[in-house]
Amino acid sequence: EVPNSSPVPSFCGTVETQYELKGVAFWPRAVARIFDYAFLNLLVARLAGWLFRFVLTTAAGGRPPVWVLIRLSQHRFPLFFMSFGGYFAYQTICTTVYGSSVGKSLLSLQVVQDDGSACRLRSAIIRELGFFVDSFFFGIIGYTAMQGNDQHRRHGDWWANTIVRKIPKEQRGDRQLALRFLLGLTFG
Repeated sequence: EVPNSSPVPSFCGTVETQYELKGVAFWPRAVARIFDYAFLNLLVARLAGWLFRFVLTTAAGGRPPVWVLIRLSQHRFPLFFMSFGGYFAYQTICTTVYGSSVGKSLLSLQVVQDDGSACRLRSAIIRELGFFVDSFFFGIIGYTAMQGNDQHRRHGDWWANTIVRKIPKEQRGDRQLALRFLLGLTFG
């Protein structure tokens, strides 16, 4: 995947320039985010809710007291921010450890630094904070930013110096990368 490689004069003759990574357009990335929302809401949140209910009923000796259930239902605002923080942590950790979340992995997408190296923690944090800006107005902010450049980088990608690319075919079956993905998913 070396689309734009050209010789540059130097003191030693000519040198090949660093190739420019090809980014992924808006819609595959949006579909990956939708997969991630579905994965977290349908599977992880349900599993966490079941586990919490199990622990609560076990600790209460059968059925949890009504006052506990009422008290939990009154805290919707903190729960909203906790779920926001959980999604942020999931995306950040998966991107740092493996370069992809579940949704990106399903579509063979990977987040890398500008130079093609693995995404670093600081960049993943900046990138995910930028997502909250890019997702305003149903993603129109990010969509317009991505249309203005060949690498399809949104604001969060510019700020974090990252690019979302297709995973090269030679890396798709790598067992070590699969283990890193499971590790990132577990921590995320």
